[in-house]
Amino acid sequence: MLLKLKKQLFNQFVLPTCILFIIAGVVFLVFFDLGIAGIALILAALVLFLAGLILIPKVLSPVSLVEKAVDSLENGNQNLISESAPLKEEPILMSLGRISKKIEIQEKKLQEEKLRRLRSVIDGQDQERHRLARELHDSLGQSLIAVRLQLESADKPGISQVRAAVDMSKGMIDQAIDEVRRISNALQPAALDEFGLETALRTRVVEMAAIAGIDSSFTCNGSVERLEKKSKIYLYRIAQEAITNIIKHARATKMEVELNRIDQNVTLRISDNGKGFVIDPISFAHRNGIQNMRERASLLAGTFTIESVPKTGTRIIVTIPYKRNEGENKNSAG
Repeated sequence: MLLKLKKQLFNQFVLPTCILFIIAGVVFLVFFDLGIAGIALILAALVLFLAGLILIPKVLSPVSLVEKAVDSLENGNQNLISESAPLKEEPILMSLGRISKKIEIQEKKLQEEKLRRLRSVIDGQDQERHRLARELHDSLGQSLIAVRLQLESADKPGISQVRAAVDMSKGMIDQAIDEVRRISNALQPAALDEFGLETALRTRVVEMAAIAGIDSSFTCNGSVERLEKKSKIYLYRIAQEAITNIIKHARATKMEVELNRIDQNVTLRISDNGKGFVIDPISFAHRNGIQNMRERASLLAGTFTIESVPKTGTRIIVTIPYKRNEGENKNSAG
């Protein structure tokens, strides 16, 4: 680019000017008998020609430095800018130096954000494993131990004792089956596959509100039945986490959940009239529930927004792009 610029300056400015001076000098010498003026113009043309050859490269030397600096930025090498000797003398290079520093800082922040997200995912998986292990040990494990004890008691003589032990064992096995269903539903809600996202969310809202003894409402606008499975699961998990937080921490008397699809976007809103809190980005780093919700939204290429006012309530808004399940007939409606 620099060589082309040098040629353009020389060919479009210096050379035409030199030719014009020479022609004028010859005209003065031949037609007007002005020898001194003619010779002066010809000499001026020669001086301008030599000056162009010498001065143009010097004048464009900062451009050469800028070109090298830009090339170094494109190649990911910022040392040329930071270590350049003429840096203090060239405003353009100084600007490039500042841009280079900003790029370096942004790259570092991006790497830190990637690590934070990775840690968040790993922490979430570990917490889920610990929760599942605790559920299996405390509920299902205890139920099976109780069944075993009852069956061992059937060794006692007497048909009535055997019948009573078997009947109690059947009841305990039924409880264990219900417990397995509850744990399985927590891992992968059966209603989500059987009835869809809208019904699964509505059921979750009603059940949790009934347990907590608070008023609730659920509305859904637009079809989300053909939403891809991953999006359904993540939205359900986000809603599940948010509802659990409301029940445990918000001290709310009312909870509202909205699921809307407008064109190619799906929006989930969860709000309550609880105690709220002051939004502090630093403390958010230690709130695994919020980070998990934010991470799930990010993995869906969506946005996560949380709004809260002390003594007023909290609202969570998640918006993701509408992606259809690849297994569905793409020519069908919805």
